[in-house]
Amino acid sequence: MSVDVESAAKSHLDAWIHLLDLKAWQVTFTVVDEPIGGDPKLVADNTYTIAGGARCSLIRLYRPLLRSDRDVEEAVIHELLHTLDHGLGESQALHRFIGRLERPLRLARKRATQRRS
Repeated sequence: MSVDVESAAKSHLDAWIHLLDLKAWQVTFTVVDEPIGGDPKLVADNTYTIAGGARCSLIRLYRPLLRSDRDVEEAVIHELLHTLDHGLGESQALHRFIGRLERPLRLARKRATQRRS
């Protein structure tokens, strides 16, 4: 199944920025076709800064590894959670914890959407 990564990313970013209350951040994204940092296994990365009151996050998504809408949503959630952990560092334990949050958050959003229907 092929996915329009740009459209899916925009849709998921809009939803998750709202759900995670990241409206104070200027979040942008780009979709790349070359491995991020030369690592062909890296799905996405996030460069975020807080300077002079401005909060900016640039998410890069690696198109070849994003094969479904679910893949895109998981990458978006993961990178936005890194925005929330700004300043906590890049420990492996923190990265694993963020990874464990992706699925429950996605399922919670899915359930909440179904209840409103």
